[in-house]
Amino acid sequence: MTKTCSTLFLVAVVIVAAACSAGGATPASTVTTEQPAQSGQGDDVAPASAPSADIPSSVRDGFPVAIPGGWHKDILADLGLTETTGAQLLYPREDFERIVAFYDQWTADQSDAYLKTEGADIVVFNGTEPPSITISVSQDIEERGTLYTQLLVAVPEG
Repeated sequence: MTKTCSTLFLVAVVIVAAACSAGGATPASTVTTEQPAQSGQGDDVAPASAPSADIPSSVRDGFPVAIPGGWHKDILADLGLTETTGAQLLYPREDFERIVAFYDQWTADQSDAYLKTEGADIVVFNGTEPPSITISVSQDIEERGTLYTQLLVAVPEG
């Protein structure tokens, strides 16, 4: 229970911090997703406009961060928060390395620089230029007795 409360607190802090640091030009839209897939499938990414692409309902049109497929639960949508500046998704526990590798590649392909910080069970990618985008991938987040990999993406408005 404490880990769940800590996680929700971290989500709130990341989203508030991202919103407070908003400024500068709006980033170009690079929304992409892949269809939800079983863990271990390829990392082919389909444009969000592809008819079969499954975009989390909490991710608004024009979202500037790619979202890897295979997620099981859209936490913000479950809470009724569909007009947010971020995403909070749960993936199968074993997808941690796949999600980190996805964002290693995605951040390397961006024109803006990202600083990668790694901990025992968390990897955070922080944009170093406005808008200050934060991507956090956490391992072994418990929800209702099940362990997941959690993806948090905070994008400031503006």
